[in-house]
Amino acid sequence: MSAAAKADRITRRRTLGKSLPELRVAETTERRYTLAYCRLCAFIALHCLRPIGSFWELDKVISTYLSHIYEEGEPKSWGNDTVAGVQFYIPAARHRLGLAWSLVKTWHRHEMPARALPFTIELLSGFAGALVASGYPLLAAGAVVGFSLLLRTSELLNLTFDDVVYLHGQARSR
Repeated sequence: MSAAAKADRITRRRTLGKSLPELRVAETTERRYTLAYCRLCAFIALHCLRPIGSFWELDKVISTYLSHIYEEGEPKSWGNDTVAGVQFYIPAARHRLGLAWSLVKTWHRHEMPARALPFTIELLSGFAGALVASGYPLLAAGAVVGFSLLLRTSELLNLTFDDVVYLHGQARSR
């Protein structure tokens, strides 16, 4: 290895502004893990009378917590963040939380994901009008075409002028 290549790697790594351990997960993910971990710790403080002495006990406590938040109607992302957060803060717990992960998987299997509400024609009209007013008439036209034809995101993004025929001033008859 050349000294120049090594120096270049050092320079590029310094531009990241973080140490290697700090690069393990994105800041937003770490915030979610921290919040989930703190919720779990609060639950443990309220319900456990003695310290947790093994990973088997930790798995049981996390599983009890998961059942609790499930029954309380909390979002299923809390369950995933809890188990992943424990593994983030206690790396030795990886591959030792089988019951907790199986409960998270069961939760995901039995609860439908939250879906975004579909656009209404009124919402589309306002959105397209705002795009035109902002100087993006082609984007507004794309939104109307995508909505009208129920295009998937990839289909809309791959749309070209040749794919669309616009008959200005002509009424379509059936």
